[in-house]
Amino acid sequence: MTYSESEHSILLRKIGDIVDDKSVNPLEAFFYIKKLMAIYNKLPVYPGVIPEIFEKSQYEVDVKSLEKGDYVLIYSEKDCITGSVKELGPDGTIRLNHLGKLTEYKSKTFDLKNITRIYCVNERPEKKIVETAEPLQSDVPAEQSPSPSN
Repeated sequence: MTYSESEHSILLRKIGDIVDDKSVNPLEAFFYIKKLMAIYNKLPVYPGVIPEIFEKSQYEVDVKSLEKGDYVLIYSEKDCITGSVKELGPDGTIRLNHLGKLTEYKSKTFDLKNITRIYCVNERPEKKIVETAEPLQSDVPAEQSPSPSN
């Protein structure tokens, strides 16, 4: 079986669909991919079945069902947050470890002195290479080159 025939390509296509979905913010995309990988690592099923299991598991959970160590995606009135549950308080609070918070701006200017690293995903379409070179000239003089036969 070739790679393109394997069920891993179905799983990779699902990950690609999540990444390309413009209605999903980057934090949500990370959470969904993390969830796909958790299903892949925990369940002894074919990789092609995992996207289907993932789709059926997309529902909100009751806070009471959460346990310490669960990785969660939380929406509040103004924030989108991910993190691991550290503690569920008896007063109706939840404490998270390894917190990630989405901050969105329409535009923002950064001072290059304050930037330590930049990574990039090149999503621009590849440019077509336009041949602008001169045609190759033969080293053989025209009178010595073989004539085309009819």
